Amino acid sequence: MKPIPKDDNRAGGNLLQGFYGNNRVIDGDYDGFIVKTVT
Repeated sequence: MKPIPKDDNRAGGNLLQGFYGNNRVIDGDYDGFIVKTVT
C-alpha cells in the first residue's frame, strides 16, 4: 500500500463532499428523527 498524491486525494475529497451535499439523508431543520434504543 502506498499513499496517493495530495492533489488526487483533494480531488476525491471534493467529489465526496459534493455527493454528500447533494444527497443528504436529513435535509433541513424539520427533517430529523429520533432513535430509541431499548435493552
